[in-house]
Amino acid sequence: MVGPFLGDTIYMTSMKYIDLSYASPLSSTYPLFIIIFSIIFSSQIPGILEITGSILVITGIFVSQVRKGKVSKIGFTLALIAALMYAIAIYLMGIALNIINAYLLTVLRILFTIIFLTPIAVNKNIPRNPKLWLILAVGGFFGVGIGLIFMLIAIWDIGVVLTGIISSASPMITIILSLLIFRESREIKKLVGIVLIMSGLFILSI
Repeated sequence: MVGPFLGDTIYMTSMKYIDLSYASPLSSTYPLFIIIFSIIFSSQIPGILEITGSILVITGIFVSQVRKGKVSKIGFTLALIAALMYAIAIYLMGIALNIINAYLLTVLRILFTIIFLTPIAVNKNIPRNPKLWLILAVGGFFGVGIGLIFMLIAIWDIGVVLTGIISSASPMITIILSLLIFRESREIKKLVGIVLIMSGLFILSI
């Protein structure tokens, strides 16, 4: 509920006040909150490599994505609150994995999301465009299904902190795909951002 309901809702609301180029990197700062949670609740002090890697990853996200555009204090605050919600969700999933497996947790997470969002969604006009349904089905399969399962397995294997940092680097994949598939311009900021993110991930893998 915290991640897909509160996190996504607050994130999308933030885009009413600031451009996506600001909302996306701000909401991707959730690894910092995860590190703070680990220190407070688990007495797990991150090592110098984890701190350095997370700083490089988040810096790379900002460098590659932030552009001039619409900004406001409300939008910035909402995007950071969304990051906090994502961090809480990931941290709680790490705790839940001590009790149930990744597959059951994925099913329960989707089930609770449907339960909480259905009363809101049924009052809206249901789209009838087949192409839109296909896009939603494919996106949901990879994002909510396969992607979440891999994240949960990673949390179980390498821990919440490392998984949070590495998963926050997803904008790098978006940039690479935009360069390869959509032939977007190879701006120096994008390339520098990719280098910083990859450097951070390399440090984390040591």
